Amino acid sequence: MATMTAPDLRDDSEGTGLRSRARSALHRYPLPVVTGLVLAVLILPPLGWLLVLSTRVEGGGGLTLGNFATVLSDDRYLSAIGRSLFIGWCVGVLCILLAAPAAWAVARTDMPHRTTIRTLIVGSFVLPSFLGALAWILLAGPNAGLLNRAYRAITGAAQGPVDIYSLGGLIFVITMSMYPLCFLLFSTALENIPADSEDAATILGASGRKVAVSITIPLVTTAILGGFILVFLEAISVFGPPAMLAIPSGFHVITTQIYALLQYPQHLELAAALSMPLLVITLILVWLQRRFIGRRSYVTVTGKSGGRRPVALGRWKWLALGYCWLLVVVSLVLPVAVLLWVALSKSWGQGFGLSNLTLDNFTYVLFDYRPARSALFNSLTLAILAATAAAVLAALISYVTSRRLVRGHQVLPVLTMAPVVLPGLVLAVGLFMTYARPPFVLYGTIWVLFIAFVTKFLPYAYINTSSAISSLDTDLEDASRIMGATRTRTLTRIVFPLMKGGIMSAWILVFMVSLHELSASVLLYTSKSRVLSIVLLDLQGDGRYEDAAVVGILLLAVTLVIVGIGYRVIGKDIVNMRTN
Repeated sequence: MATMTAPDLRDDSEGTGLRSRARSALHRYPLPVVTGLVLAVLILPPLGWLLVLSTRVEGGGGLTLGNFATVLSDDRYLSAIGRSLFIGWCVGVLCILLAAPAAWAVARTDMPHRTTIRTLIVGSFVLPSFLGALAWILLAGPNAGLLNRAYRAITGAAQGPVDIYSLGGLIFVITMSMYPLCFLLFSTALENIPADSEDAATILGASGRKVAVSITIPLVTTAILGGFILVFLEAISVFGPPAMLAIPSGFHVITTQIYALLQYPQHLELAAALSMPLLVITLILVWLQRRFIGRRSYVTVTGKSGGRRPVALGRWKWLALGYCWLLVVVSLVLPVAVLLWVALSKSWGQGFGLSNLTLDNFTYVLFDYRPARSALFNSLTLAILAATAAAVLAALISYVTSRRLVRGHQVLPVLTMAPVVLPGLVLAVGLFMTYARPPFVLYGTIWVLFIAFVTKFLPYAYINTSSAISSLDTDLEDASRIMGATRTRTLTRIVFPLMKGGIMSAWILVFMVSLHELSASVLLYTSKSRVLSIVLLDLQGDGRYEDAAVVGILLLAVTLVIVGIGYRVIGKDIVNMRTN
């Protein structure tokens, strides 16, 4: 009996010691510990299952590196990876070039109609990327596209000048869907820069170009790098446009290749292995970003701030306005116009004409089509919950990381950014493997989609909140702590109010992308948890383009309302922050 009692006592002592140390760590560092635990629970299980799948012999017969050898030696997979990287680079550069002038004109100049332009550019991001691809198929398809048909009718040419079914067409469609991401980041960063430093440089004789190069651009470097990373990774992991444009053109990108591997007969192991190079790319980009920005200190919000005076453009303001309207027309007006026309048509193939117009499609989708009604409720509920959870968690991660509250804080951004590179289809596989078995059986409920949305879109919120907190001086926090306030009270009473603009921007961004998420939902939904993106896909697959267009218009209307309300709140907070 003695020989059995000793091990039991020792094990209990060890367990007690571990629990004691855990309680001690939680008591000393409650904020970073809880934040880290929540992040670990969200990120590590699906990533762990993906790692297991990628190193498992097909059929579950043991461990192997053969899946990686297959991926890195097969020309099909190498071509898909190389093509995706090329698309990501082109889209990232184009988005920066397109978004930066528009963001500067809206945030820092006297260009007219700035609020309208801001709302419309951000609103263009509500169009699901695959719905945008559908709109441009209707506009620029080589045979039936409206633009090509109009060109042939006017010129008598045998064929139109554009073909959306091409690599260039795919890059164009993804760019039009993604540049609002950069616009949001750039405009927020520019608005956080007070005029004091720029005015001081001007008084000292610096030219406008010198001020921009030496002050403005360095202060928005974080947003520029963050925008490029987000857009690059989103471009190589997006699924909708490549599925609609690349496959009919006879080539694959990495997401369509992974999707093919997930079809019957499934090759889950190869699909998981094919996603791992993207994770490596993300780790490298995050490391480079932190190494580059870590050498600089950009503090622009302190206990006082100067009023911002917009840059007077003179006659150039009309050129700036024309450029912004061109972006809006190409990314929003033309796609929405063709979708609205299809939604109002009895049969879109019959062309224009009053006799072809009807409201029956809207009546049917809104009142008679039960899957659309339930999907609208599910989508709004998920988008609100996911946006709130992601914005709060991202703000906490940004605070813990920026203020270096605990050892190993550098791991948090890496974990946070990791999901953005994983195609939603592959992330969904990891989530399914995690939550379709004990102890967390969530598959078949709306909560597995909630976890998927928060996990997938947390990087979006983090980029926004980290950019906001990088401009906050620590003096205000130090003063609060010296006066006896706890860190939690300092965070809620000082830090979060100063970050409110960045947090709200993160909330709006996550709300929008959650509202039309497709790639993860397509593997995780059931009949009781169907969302609008799935309804769109089903309607499109059935050839019911008129009803699918109605759902797309509904998505746009809901998001524009939320964006308008959100930026009205942000505007008030910015004014209050500057005057108090």
